[in-house]
Amino acid sequence: MARAQLTSMSRAQLTSSLVKGERIVRSVLTARLRVLKNARVGPFIE
Repeated sequence: MARAQLTSMSRAQLTSSLVKGERIVRSVLTARLRVLKNARVGPFIE
């Protein structure tokens, strides 16, 4: 019983940490995409 509880707990923690990592990666990627778009569009607007 205790062993099963531990595995389920670790699974929940792993999934939550994975979701957090995914969010961080997505935010970083979106920020980089914005910078790239600004760098590409900037000279044309000016």
